[in-house]
Amino acid sequence: MHSWKKKLVVSQLALACTLAITSQANATTYNTFGYHDDATTQYSGINTDTDYVTYGGYVYYNPATTDFDQSFNNDTVNGVISTYYLNNDYTTDSTNTLNITNSTIHGMITSQHMWDDTAYVDHDWDDGDTFTLNIANSTIDDDYEYFYFTDDYNNADG
Repeated sequence: MHSWKKKLVVSQLALACTLAITSQANATTYNTFGYHDDATTQYSGINTDTDYVTYGGYVYYNPATTDFDQSFNNDTVNGVISTYYLNNDYTTDSTNTLNITNSTIHGMITSQHMWDDTAYVDHDWDDGDTFTLNIANSTIDDDYEYFYFTDDYNNADG
């Protein structure tokens, strides 16, 4: 092999390694479920329990800073991604799409509301939008159990 070909191969290999390391550095791990346990903060005025599971895995079209946007790229998600609010924008022809690329989802994707709240009324849907789910080079397994917590998980209330 000519010396310039060897240098080209080495340069290409170095570039590939650099890109792989860079893409891993940009990866984020998200946990959609948490556990709240303290002696003073109640779940609500009706439910006085101070130990409860929390959820933060909704995808939104116009997300706030703490919500998921419509793309996961090189990420790991532990839990459930819900697209329930994705089309919650009063308009038709919104980008009602979820893109998952080079990511691992330890859990599942659903369009359901995560809690069964009978008082909840969904009045913001516009049925003119079509949901699109794009998955490329990703793994989705059901390898996450969020109800593993016990009352003495953090032991804040003794």
